[in-house]
Amino acid sequence: MNTADDSHVVMSAAATPLLPNPPPAPTLATTPPTPDNSSGQTSPAEPSEDVAHSDQSTPTLLPPASVDTSSFPHDVRALYHLRVGLSIPIGADALEHWQIQGSTYHLQLDARKFGFKARILSIGGISAQGLAPQHFELQLNGRSHTVADFSYATHSLSQGAPLHLKTSSFPDGTQDMFSFAYHLALTFADHPDVEMTVTNGSTLYLLHFTVVDEETLTLPAGTLRTIHLRGSRQAHDSTQTQAGFDAWLAPDFCNIPVRMSGPDSSGHIFVMTLKSLEFDGQPLFGQNLPRDMSSDGHLPAQLAPLPEVQPLLQAPR
Repeated sequence: MNTADDSHVVMSAAATPLLPNPPPAPTLATTPPTPDNSSGQTSPAEPSEDVAHSDQSTPTLLPPASVDTSSFPHDVRALYHLRVGLSIPIGADALEHWQIQGSTYHLQLDARKFGFKARILSIGGISAQGLAPQHFELQLNGRSHTVADFSYATHSLSQGAPLHLKTSSFPDGTQDMFSFAYHLALTFADHPDVEMTVTNGSTLYLLHFTVVDEETLTLPAGTLRTIHLRGSRQAHDSTQTQAGFDAWLAPDFCNIPVRMSGPDSSGHIFVMTLKSLEFDGQPLFGQNLPRDMSSDGHLPAQLAPLPEVQPLLQAPR
């Protein structure tokens, strides 16, 4: 088996068995919940060199008829390293928190870099088919930048900038760009590929993933057994397909995504790699998780002219 260290990102860990006593299962909603209100407010990625293919049979993926959360953690805290491949690459850590309460979920990610703050939220229900997001929001420096509100009563989606929302219909099973990874983890089953519609808060995409193989992902802190999924996306109003999306799920950790990568709408490659993980308050691997994200220095002068940074400079800090 050939493995290689990743020189760009850091992951602490070796595979650890699942918790021996998972929390009791919540009561699942039989239908997706209805939100109380609406918000008013490419170049493909190169294959990773730090994996080794397994001789085991290829695992498969398919949303099952009924989701069982009895063995899925109700409280997950994860520290990820984010790397965005702008003309000058930027790296930052982000703290993610997943919670199940009854038949609802709450997912939040916080990152801070150069004095700027970003928060991503996804809130919704857990149906028999997986996650049913109600509200998605991207906040920059405490202000809503992009939102998406799902109405299951009318099957309509309101999304965009808070003061310029556009409404459209959405297909069954639609996820937001944050919920879809946990939806994959919950619905992992026995089919070689899966399709779902995903919104990034402004555009609906058809996302298609194919299982590549079971792979050993090796990083400086250790190795993990993973399921490698390779994907592509296509905007609903476009005939062009954007390739280069990859995800690695950890079967020893309830299929939690431990690494994800792909191009954004501008073609910049985004990589998200796990550094630390705990389930229901029990550390599984990595350093002790921070309870919040502290400030991380000042903006270097060479970054200020970048067009991607300009909107941040104009936002309140």
